[in-house]
Amino acid sequence: MQTIHWKIKSFTELSVTELYEILRIRQAVFVVEQTCNYLDADGYDDKAVHLWAETNGEILAYCRLFDSGIKYQEASIGRVLTNSNYRNLRLGKTLM
Repeated sequence: MQTIHWKIKSFTELSVTELYEILRIRQAVFVVEQTCNYLDADGYDDKAVHLWAETNGEILAYCRLFDSGIKYQEASIGRVLTNSNYRNLRLGKTLM
């Protein structure tokens, strides 16, 4: 395993490649693996702070963070996932 890098960026700081990889892993986990048919591009990504772990450009764990008053009255966390190939690393616990 290569070194794991943690990244945190606002929507406008994301590169096109980073955004593509975030959307790809979210679809792989939520839509394909968990068969949750819903609109992933929900209009909130541009209001979120995106936090993820990656190695060699592959996202291992991810979530998006919201300040209070954006989705709920309180600050909130959403779209939390761990790439199925790396669940043995317990990155979800580190992410939270």
